[in-house]
Amino acid sequence: MNRVYPFRGKKSDGKYNWLENIQISYNSKLENRISAPDSLFFTQQTLNTMKNGFSHSIPISLSNIKLLKFINITPGVSYSGVLYSSYLNKRNASDTSIFLNQVVTDTIH
Repeated sequence: MNRVYPFRGKKSDGKYNWLENIQISYNSKLENRISAPDSLFFTQQTLNTMKNGFSHSIPISLSNIKLLKFINITPGVSYSGVLYSSYLNKRNASDTSIFLNQVVTDTIH
């Protein structure tokens, strides 16, 4: 999404106060990866090995603020989030295995 100024009015003379200079943007990305031969493309095995995720960010910033005559400040804050359809759970299997310090990796959907 392009940058927007949510607190600016429709009509303006070009001079804005600090609240009218707040700018917000939105970025998102959805990614899906499949690695399989075409004969297995629409099978459950392919769906189980599919890797996908969604990320988005919301940057909020304020245009230059002049302090005294020589200092410009541009404050900003940003939120970023990432979502996945599965994750890896690693645990120590020394209690259930004859091998000491063996790590077991499980995929949680």
